[in-house]
Amino acid sequence: MIQAAIIGLGKIGLLFDIPLKAVPQSHALAYHLHPEIDLIPPSAFDRSKGSTWRPSPLRPDFTWT
Repeated sequence: MIQAAIIGLGKIGLLFDIPLKAVPQSHALAYHLHPEIDLIPPSAFDRSKGSTWRPSPLRPDFTWT
């Protein structure tokens, strides 16, 4: 298992997949869907871009919505 973190939640980091597309367009969704990658909490300078990330009872540090 490889751990990955995303620093910067701009277009390529996250926003290209809002709304969701048929195939991943951002690092966040591509990492999330890969079975060998453990995505740890993302980081952004503009916290408003992190609004689509929310805690989950199963994995409190990460959830894709």
